[in-house]
Amino acid sequence: MAHRDIRLPSGSVLMERYRVGTLLGRGGFGMTYLAWDRVLELKLAVKEYFPMGLAFRAPDGSVYCPPGEEETFEDGLERFLEEARTLARLDRIDGVVPVRDYFKANGTAYMVMNYVEGKTLKDYLEERGGMIDFEEAVDLLIPLMEALHRVHREGCLHRDVSPDNILVSPDGRCTLIDFGAARGSFRSTVSVSAVLKPGYAPEEQYRGGGDQGPWTDVYAMGATLYRCVAGFPPPDPMERLKGQRLPVPKGVPRGAFKSLEKALAVNREDRFQDMMSLIEALHPHLGAGMAVNMRAISAALLLGMFFALGAAVAVGSRLLSLGAPYLRQAAFFHQEEPRHKPPDERSAGTVDEAPLKKPAVSLPADGQGAPVKASEDPLAEARRMLNRGDFEGALRLSEEAQRGSRDKRGPLLVGIKAALGLGRTDIARSKLEALMALDPLYPGASELAEQLNLKRTN
Repeated sequence: MAHRDIRLPSGSVLMERYRVGTLLGRGGFGMTYLAWDRVLELKLAVKEYFPMGLAFRAPDGSVYCPPGEEETFEDGLERFLEEARTLARLDRIDGVVPVRDYFKANGTAYMVMNYVEGKTLKDYLEERGGMIDFEEAVDLLIPLMEALHRVHREGCLHRDVSPDNILVSPDGRCTLIDFGAARGSFRSTVSVSAVLKPGYAPEEQYRGGGDQGPWTDVYAMGATLYRCVAGFPPPDPMERLKGQRLPVPKGVPRGAFKSLEKALAVNREDRFQDMMSLIEALHPHLGAGMAVNMRAISAALLLGMFFALGAAVAVGSRLLSLGAPYLRQAAFFHQEEPRHKPPDERSAGTVDEAPLKKPAVSLPADGQGAPVKASEDPLAEARRMLNRGDFEGALRLSEEAQRGSRDKRGPLLVGIKAALGLGRTDIARSKLEALMALDPLYPGASELAEQLNLKRTN
């Protein structure tokens, strides 16, 4: 008996508009085709819901499932449409493939997306010998981290970040694909179904009822970065619960590994609680002179935002120092200024993995207010307080960190967030202007400026 091709026949037309072409790829729950939009006259990608082992193709191209499996098929179809609705809601986020259309036809469902040329990060790494250096990996993934941060702000989680769900374009831009495991309203994800990808799934995804949130995607992104620089994913979190250590990849600076280690903490409370915290932690460890390709932002929008905040002079001088071509391209690229490495970072790739001693905690003399940590790293403690919602303590320690640090950008950013949490927009605006004078393209600054604009107009 001849094997029947399960693909949608080439040349099929969906909704009298989308002409289906070659198969681009297939997974356990669907197939993706190259297609031609006959109205707009451009190439697109069309994803078809076709769960392997549960769906069959009739000679006329329609899809059917075996008797008795209708409920399972329909449940999966609804989840497919949920993915389409999620992506349609995220259509303005760079780094996420926008959905242009979705519909039911042929007994199944389809979503129409922009066609993105490129290869998976998994294939990209294999072509590079299995791994890339730390600076290149961070340069590649930070824009994607920023995209995920915006996804989380929309109330969605991806829950399946890994090298085979990231596309790398010929010009080195990354795009996140396959939101089939995504869930909205992450504050209520305690009882969602488990989605597991060994090496990339955190501990809470192994447990029924595991508390999932932005920290879940932080772990998977940390695991993806680890895979890029180590050549293999991190050990399974369930094994690390038994005491297995996280191997230190060669060539990763000590401080950067500490940030990576925190992103991959087995207990979710010990992790960065949001993607922007991970970006901020990685930013100081970028190599001297390395260009970090941040998300393209409209020049007019960015300048208008900063003019409204009274930072026109600072931005103008910064942009002039970057050069006129950047203004013509309406996109910004920030180059780190050379900084001296502290002595403990001179031997990259090696680190003492012994647990760090926790600094003592002391109460203020009057016994009022939040505890202030007598810490060698007040900025780290300020971030922890911010994550716990202790905005007064975070503001206090961010100012201490600002006074004692040569690089004042991180303390200023934390101080802005803490001031916003307290409703002190006057303090937040003052600190934002100081940050813009130092570095108007510092990660997270543009979004905080947007928040301040919203608070100003309300």
